[in-house]
Amino acid sequence: MKKLIFFLLTFFSLVTVHAQMVVMREMSMAGGNSANSAALNMSSQKNIIENLGSSGGYTSLVMAIQSADLIELLQKEGPYTFFAPSNESFTKFMQADIGSTDDDKKKLSYLIKSHIVSGKFDVDALTKMIKEADGPVSLTSLSGEVLQVTKKGKKIIVTDAKGKQSTVVTSNLEQSNGVIHIIDKVLTQ
Repeated sequence: MKKLIFFLLTFFSLVTVHAQMVVMREMSMAGGNSANSAALNMSSQKNIIENLGSSGGYTSLVMAIQSADLIELLQKEGPYTFFAPSNESFTKFMQADIGSTDDDKKKLSYLIKSHIVSGKFDVDALTKMIKEADGPVSLTSLSGEVLQVTKKGKKIIVTDAKGKQSTVVTSNLEQSNGVIHIIDKVLTQ
């Protein structure tokens, strides 16, 4: 009996260690950054704003969404594809370019909507569209900005109307009302 208990304890300890190693490896492969760490806290049962707010890794973005009065929009059914800037890139942007006037609020709303498109486009769907188009795919954001989506190697690149490019660093974060792809730069500045 003691041998069986010892075996079971050893087995469950090894399974636990293995699971922790898998999570650490996934984070490492994904860059090990806070965007990827926060992504592990997301649930496909929650909507975009619930996940961004509860994950802890997108505080600047969530504050901006709230300041721009877009909370309600991102709680709606959608579906939406949100090319969400990493917290680091959005924090830098917020410190440099946004004030608190009504005009600034409109600019912020426009900026955030420029990162959101109607429809759910995971990486497989984007890749298929790019392949069928034999090149860049145009997606119109909620602000009316046209985003060009291309693929370079295995990376998805999003380019705004001004030619600024951003790379998807974490993809396919399933939401109850769409999908989030974390990008490394704020677009349409």
